[in-house]
Amino acid sequence: MKNILILVNWDVHKTLDDNLHVLQSPNILERNKKYWFFKYWPEKETKVDVIDYSKLPVIHPIEKNLLRFYVVQTLKASLKLRKYDLIISHGVQSAIFLAFIRSLFGIKNTPHLIIDVGCLNGGRSRQPELSMFQFSMKSVAGLVYHVSSQKKHYDRYFPFLSKKAFFVPFGVDTEFFKPLNVKQEDYILSIGYKFRNWLTLINAYSQIKTKTALKIVGPEDLNIELPKNVYLQPYVPINTLKELIAKSKFVVLPLVSLPYAHGQMTLLQSMAMGKAVIVTKVPSTVDYINDLEDALFVRLNDVDDMRNKIEFLLHNPDEIFRLGENARKTIENKFTEKHMAEGIYKAIRDLGA
Repeated sequence: MKNILILVNWDVHKTLDDNLHVLQSPNILERNKKYWFFKYWPEKETKVDVIDYSKLPVIHPIEKNLLRFYVVQTLKASLKLRKYDLIISHGVQSAIFLAFIRSLFGIKNTPHLIIDVGCLNGGRSRQPELSMFQFSMKSVAGLVYHVSSQKKHYDRYFPFLSKKAFFVPFGVDTEFFKPLNVKQEDYILSIGYKFRNWLTLINAYSQIKTKTALKIVGPEDLNIELPKNVYLQPYVPINTLKELIAKSKFVVLPLVSLPYAHGQMTLLQSMAMGKAVIVTKVPSTVDYINDLEDALFVRLNDVDDMRNKIEFLLHNPDEIFRLGENARKTIENKFTEKHMAEGIYKAIRDLGA
């Protein structure tokens, strides 16, 4: 694997070092350095090129919101695929059009690996969507996925890929996300831009007699009547978010149930920063925490359970500290970028790519 091309569905900024403190590692391509998790791979001579999504003003919104796959990115990649020993697509939006073209023309040389964060077609079985995905996946060399329950979908609907699908836990940058030496403030923090059950959280919080505020980062408006001391904060830069996490008493993540990865990144980032987290027990989270040891599970859509868990932490600061300490240790021991890099590397080796 001397030459690798990775297609990603986010912005990647080329930089020397000016932006290192304000951007996460997936968003930075440093000159003369390996991109993201590839820096942990044992093969020092490996060269990695990155193509992010198109930023064209009119085309990008159409690709992202209407088509839900990236045409321009695929066309850019197609012009130089022969240069590479391996193609990696992160997410189906960056994979499906390329996979379809390669299947259509029977192209399988230069293996194509997908890091499948969305369970291919969202874990759906409806037609004709499923048939299109089944056809497209014929040219794919293998899958890496971050939620173990996705395997059931592959086994049932993509059996030709099932033995080429590898569960590799997601990992975070523990230098970027680490405990900060800041003064704690009197608020609980919740974070998310989609796939959150805000109604359960707000109903639970409204039943608690407390002066501790609830800050929700992400949505501009919830169309829910907000109790006193509940504050909404739309999008914030990542460094501002880190400060908000660090200054909070603890973090609450009220997730919906989906058959693929969501909320996982925020969960692991908060744990890496040494915070106690209350999180909904759904397929996306069961692989990552030990209930009562490094975080607290709350039952799906259960207002009473959510209220009880929040009250428990508010009344037990020693538990907040213990869970936060254990959370950081769990990340360091299992869920770092280095762990993820080693898992992906092993999967590719097992595929013979």
